[in-house]
Order: sequence, then structure tokens, then C-alpha cells
Amino acid sequence: MKKCRKLLTILAVSICLLVQSSPLVLARAGGGGGGGGGGGSSSSSRRYSSLRRRGQLGSPEQIKLFIVIMVAIAVPGLLYRVNMKRRAEEGKEFIEELSNEDKDWDYDEIEGRVAEVFYRVQEAWQMQNMDMARDCISNKIYYRHNDSLRFMTLMGKANFIDDIRLLKIEPISVTDCKDDVGDSIWFLIKASMKDYDIDNVQGKIKRNGNTTGIFQEYWKFIRNSDTWILDEILQTDEIKEHAFKNIKL
Repeated sequence: MKKCRKLLTILAVSICLLVQSSPLVLARAGGGGGGGGGGGSSSSSRRYSSLRRRGQLGSPEQIKLFIVIMVAIAVPGLLYRVNMKRRAEEGKEFIEELSNEDKDWDYDEIEGRVAEVFYRVQEAWQMQNMDMARDCISNKIYYRHNDSLRFMTLMGKANFIDDIRLLKIEPISVTDCKDDVGDSIWFLIKASMKDYDIDNVQGKIKRNGNTTGIFQEYWKFIRNSDTWILDEILQTDEIKEHAFKNIKL
């Protein structure tokens, strides 16, 4: 019985760790304020440990119930990962097909461009000067980020980011139009960084997110002549997965 409980405990903790790897929303360029994702699992883990210490989670029925709850929490995250992996594979295959007819759809070049834009946008945000990335972002992104920077300045605040690392780029939705004007690609971006809010009025510094600083976002790139520029940034909870499709018009 003790061995069974030990195995169930290990399984529950493993599920907690798995769920805790879900995306975080930070105050970086394109991100929102505050932290998000993974909170439910950590809360459940703390409650589980507390109940174990007080001896309130000892019967097989209670342990089974807890495992069912933890699995219910973990399954959506697992399904999301599987779905995004499938969409990324389909997106790459679609882009490879398009590249046979149009060299501007060369995936390696597009991936390199996305990485370049990612770092340039973050650098421009850090320097509070979006002109530094003007040639790789649309008017919508340019004015939106400039407005955010002006607002923070008026409030006597600033956002500092450091140790920026782009971990993964996955094309999850591709649209190809005959005239090239409507060509677009949605990418699932996974990255990490240290993210701090600075209050110049009160002289305080607060770190956003968790210790890893890992987050995921959806970045939309549109075709602009013979290159690609950033046109939209959304958090993973701002759009449904079924909205991402590969379309040839």
C-alpha cells in the first residue's frame, strides 16, 4: 500500500511539473502585465503537500480523486502541445510546397527573418525607440508599441528586459494569395527573458513572471514586397486554436 501511494505521489508531482511549463504572459514587447499560466497546478501541488502533511489525503479513494483532478488539469495542456506540433508540421510542409513556385516562401530564409525581427523588436522595446525596428514591423505594431512606451513614460515607469533567448519558431497557419498582398504566416513563438518593471517615481524594481521567464506568443508576419514584417502579437489565450488554418487563395 505504501509503495502504491509513493507511485501515485510521484505521478501527481510529475503532472504538476508538466502543467507548470504552460505559457506566461509578461510585460515584454507585445506582452501584457502580470504573470499567468501554471498557477492552478502549483496551487494544487501546494494543497496536496499540505493535505499529506496533515494526514487528510491517505485513503485510496482520496488519492484516486486527486489523481483524476490532476489529470483533468494536465490533459488540456498535453492536447495543446500535440495540436501545435501537428499544425507546425503541416505549416512547414505547406510552405515547402509554396517555395517550389515562389522563392520568397523559402522556409529557412523566413525562419531567419522571424528570428531577426524578434530580437530587433525586443531591442527596440528595451531602448524605448521603436524606430530601431521600423523596417521590420507594420504601422499597427509601430504605433501600438510607441503608445505603450509613451504611456509608461507618463506614469514614470519603464520595462527592462535582459537575457533574451528565442527557443522555438513554429509556423502554425499559412495564407498564400495570388497577388502576394494577403500572404501571411502565424508563428508560435517560444522564448525566455528576464523581465522587470521599473517604477522611477517610487524607486522600485519588480520582476515579472517566474524564475525561468519562459513564455509563448502568437506572432503574425505579413509579406511586404520581397520580405516579411511583424503585423500582430497575441497571447495564447487571445485566439482559439481552430482559427489557425493553411489557405491558398
